[in-house]
Amino acid sequence: MGLVRGEGGGVVTTADLERIGVGPAVLRTLQRDGVLTRVARGVYADAARLDPPAEEVARRGRADVAKEAHLLRLDAVLRSYGAAVGASHQSAALAWGLPVLVAHLGRVHLARTRPGGTGRRHEAFTIHRCEHEDAFTELGGRTLVVPALAVLGTALQGGLEAGVVTADGALRDGRTTLAELVEWLERLRHHPGLSTARKVVSLADGSVESPGESLLRLILIALGIAFETQHWIRVADGSYYRVDFYLPELGVVLEFDGLTKYGVGPRRDEASPGWSAGPRAAEKDPLVAEKVREDAIRALGFGVGRVVWSGLKEPVVRATVMAVAPQASDRARNDVSTPPPWITQEGQVHDEWW
Repeated sequence: MGLVRGEGGGVVTTADLERIGVGPAVLRTLQRDGVLTRVARGVYADAARLDPPAEEVARRGRADVAKEAHLLRLDAVLRSYGAAVGASHQSAALAWGLPVLVAHLGRVHLARTRPGGTGRRHEAFTIHRCEHEDAFTELGGRTLVVPALAVLGTALQGGLEAGVVTADGALRDGRTTLAELVEWLERLRHHPGLSTARKVVSLADGSVESPGESLLRLILIALGIAFETQHWIRVADGSYYRVDFYLPELGVVLEFDGLTKYGVGPRRDEASPGWSAGPRAAEKDPLVAEKVREDAIRALGFGVGRVVWSGLKEPVVRATVMAVAPQASDRARNDVSTPPPWITQEGQVHDEWW
């Protein structure tokens, strides 16, 4: 249907359908034939986008499909309730473009935009109370809570891991600050179950670059292993490499999911001092560049371990660390991070290097 898949953005109301002559009988047929799915009272969504065929899920990935479907359901509920509600919790976090664990996207969360009223749980979405009118803003045509509240709400609904993943992303992307998170914690101090949100804020770190790194960081904390994130290493040929985790007491480098930082920095002439051939090698063959990088780090005496999604478990991470720790030399322990000259103390690129 052009209306739902075009200007409707995947969502259509009964009023929209009536304007083009689609009455209750035809609407029932569209639902029965799997064209439309009812999401909330008087609002329907494109069924093919809510539940795409298996081959599309395989092509796009389960996470992307789940995120699109969640936002579509969110938009449908917002159309149904109008200005009375705004996106909240992990629904708002996703709308802000923050990382959200897919396992927590089954239910849409909203909050009342005016003080008073009661919370209500429906079959596929929950409407929460909110006593703070300044909690809401607008983004991309949606009403939603501010990022700091989206982070805290995600922690309250999804728990510690989900909260830290979203908090790390919000800090990294500059959507919120630790000061804002602490301020909202104080304003919500009488909210039940706030201890998890407090723990999330105490653990939040904007230096990690992916949800997997956030989860790996939590595992290292649970294991009691000291670490530094985004540690810079200058190798023998003058190249600079940034690693996900450095374990100074063990002389071990840990990378999540094999992601490499091929001499991150401005594009420069390869003959310039301190510039790595990594970026250009990566353009030709990332696997070759990754091997060159790893060999260069090992040559300095570091033990190098890798953790993938399926290995994000305490016993697996412990075994990975213990397997490579004997490879580390004394020189690799207590290494001092050596950022390249084009990186500021805040981790940004100096303007003059662009």
